[in-house]
Amino acid sequence: MNTNQAVNAEKLLATGKMGPLIARYAIPGAVGLVFFSLQSIIDGIIVGNFIGADALASVSLVMPAYTMLTAIALIVGIGSQAQMSIGMGEGDYFKTKSALKTGMFFIIGFATVFCIFINAFPSEVARFLGSDGVLLDGSVNYIRGVMPFMIANACFYFFDYVLKALGHPRFSMIVMISSVLMNTVLSILFVTQFDMGTFGVGLATGLSMLTGCILSGAVAWKQLRRHTNLKQKKGSFSWRLLWRIFYNGSSEGVSEIAMGVTLFLFNLTLMRFAGKEGVAAFSVINYIIFIGTSILLGISDGTIPVVSYNYGAKLWDRIREALKVVFRANFLIGLVFLVLLWTCGEYIISLFLDSSSQKVIDMAVQGSRIMGFSFLMNGFNIFSASFFTAIDNAKWSLMIASLRGLVFIITGITILPGLLGVTGIWLTIPIAEFLTILIGSSLLRKVVNKSSRQYTQTDLNIKEPLCV
Repeated sequence: MNTNQAVNAEKLLATGKMGPLIARYAIPGAVGLVFFSLQSIIDGIIVGNFIGADALASVSLVMPAYTMLTAIALIVGIGSQAQMSIGMGEGDYFKTKSALKTGMFFIIGFATVFCIFINAFPSEVARFLGSDGVLLDGSVNYIRGVMPFMIANACFYFFDYVLKALGHPRFSMIVMISSVLMNTVLSILFVTQFDMGTFGVGLATGLSMLTGCILSGAVAWKQLRRHTNLKQKKGSFSWRLLWRIFYNGSSEGVSEIAMGVTLFLFNLTLMRFAGKEGVAAFSVINYIIFIGTSILLGISDGTIPVVSYNYGAKLWDRIREALKVVFRANFLIGLVFLVLLWTCGEYIISLFLDSSSQKVIDMAVQGSRIMGFSFLMNGFNIFSASFFTAIDNAKWSLMIASLRGLVFIITGITILPGLLGVTGIWLTIPIAEFLTILIGSSLLRKVVNKSSRQYTQTDLNIKEPLCV
């Protein structure tokens, strides 16, 4: 990116037409996140089909070690992205550079300690995570394949958010897609041609992440060197800023934790009320909802640089316009998924199951139609959490993520099945989303109305943003 392109990227955030601007950032964010989310599914398909069920179980058991570091990288990446974008909107490039350095130094330091420990004690880590007997070798081999690259893996996810903050959402998407495709090709090659087993699967993931890290890091470095204001400001590591970054990105961590808690509670409750058929039905529904939610989350997180920059510049008219555009887009996408579940649900579910599992298919169709109503609301709630992250309001972002992902889910799954049976299980998520939307809409009105009173058109003194 040359200097003029850097100037245009910032001017576009401050003055560009909001619809196309949101699309420029949100579409790559959605596509990139969907591919990122599909990576673990693809690995599971390859391992299960080419190595076997034991190998699949051995990899699954040690995945929490992998996802823990990834979750930390996502938290710090999103938090740093918001602080960087706010700093550029304020014209405070020292803050922007400090946010970048603080996040990057923390990720490198944390990942280094984490990887040294995991690589030094692979067998002990595998046993701690539940692997034993015939599964232990597969787990240890996977750790030895992927863990040496986990520093690059963490940096790759961090650079993904940095690139978006610096105006490279499309390149970020291309690198993410390329990394997932490379991982798929290498996994198949290492497993089928070189008979490397779970070590080969881990090695393929590690090499693809290393490649993505190098490409993303090189472009981020090039952009920083060509951006006059950012090049001139050295920035510095700040413990205070690290706290803001971590706290502000913490809603992403809560969402990651909530996914695991929800899966555990639903499986436990379904086993009690519907047996293994209910668990199987929920697993299939979860694949479909997972894809739809990833799209909504990608759009919402992809819009953070737009909102953060205009928040830093105090352009609240543009922020309100961004809210309208994203809420409408998320609602339309949610409506499409609801219609698909009602009209084509049985066909989609049948792709995962054969005709001998008709009881499971019928149960999954019923459950998907009820749970599908959550799509009319979760787009609002997901973007509300991202919006508060973007304007550096970590408390309310964390509140929304906790309510929809933990508090209302745990309460619902505890009470509703006893009253309504299996139907109560399916209703838990839509009701949680409905209750969250009541609180989230109230918080949004409060912050937007307060900011509108605080920053009138005269107070804003809108001018060309400080660019390169």
